[in-house]
Amino acid sequence: MKKTTVVIPNLNGEKYIRKCLGSIDHTRCDVIVVDNGSADNSLKVIREEFPGVTLLENKSNTGFCRAVNQGVKAAQTEYVFLLNNDAFISPDCIGKLERFMDDNEKVFSCQARVMTVKDPDVTDDSGDRYSAMGWAYCPEKGLRTDRGECIQKGAVRVFSCCACAAMYRRDVWESLGGMDERHFAYLEDTDIGWRAAKEGYANMCLNSALAWHVGSASSGSRYNTFKAEQSARNSLFVIAKNMTAWQKFLNFIPCVLGFALKICFYARQGLWRDYLKGLFEGAVLLARTDRNDIYFSAGKNLGFAGRLKNELILEGQMIAAIPRRRV
Repeated sequence: MKKTTVVIPNLNGEKYIRKCLGSIDHTRCDVIVVDNGSADNSLKVIREEFPGVTLLENKSNTGFCRAVNQGVKAAQTEYVFLLNNDAFISPDCIGKLERFMDDNEKVFSCQARVMTVKDPDVTDDSGDRYSAMGWAYCPEKGLRTDRGECIQKGAVRVFSCCACAAMYRRDVWESLGGMDERHFAYLEDTDIGWRAAKEGYANMCLNSALAWHVGSASSGSRYNTFKAEQSARNSLFVIAKNMTAWQKFLNFIPCVLGFALKICFYARQGLWRDYLKGLFEGAVLLARTDRNDIYFSAGKNLGFAGRLKNELILEGQMIAAIPRRRV
């Protein structure tokens, strides 16, 4: 019986989808591709060359989060493995992640070490950190394994998994309400990992499981108007949902400094107006949001002691992440 369903959101992925799907062992996994209104020939490739793949078609781009939630909802297996359409995995990747999840029941998510396609010795993502300055980042991004620059070995606890190539426990995913579709894209994986951690679950990176990623295949480039707006908007939203009152008070000054530095960073990219627009959109989103929905409720059923324990662990991770920021 299959344990894992691979869920792949697709938007105009003709250039990459063949290699992505070809890297998966279809005899051990179910595969679901959720298409977000592609205008290229990627759907033709999937239908003709991978007839065993379940294809869910949206007429327009509904966003990464909604596409992922559609795929997970259609899955019937214990685990779901999210995979970007411009990424591919090693033959043993899913098997290694399944065995690790089987042995660690309090792990919500476990990602592969993701390398870059352009240079397979360069790390793209090995698990994300989140600092008290309001930044989500991967400290090993851009580091080379062939020079010994990457120090993580084995299984390492991270703040959240990068959804580019990560396995999730489906029952916990559903209890959390899945990805919050108000994110549309960016920081949605940080958000769901944070909410799971507030419930006492761990997020991990298994460095022996490997994936390779092109990067920015849908958005077009590493830094662009869409990413600047969405990351700013969602940065505010993630803090509002997941930091408790005492954490917001404690981290207020670091977060203000963090947002100011981000404005300066995006100014260097010529995108500061887009970043400020995103912050305004985030404030508007918060004003219109019902704070009693499921996405604001993580950890509330644990009791004071259990909730505080998890919050302190997370706060410690956020404070420890401040000096480890890589530019």
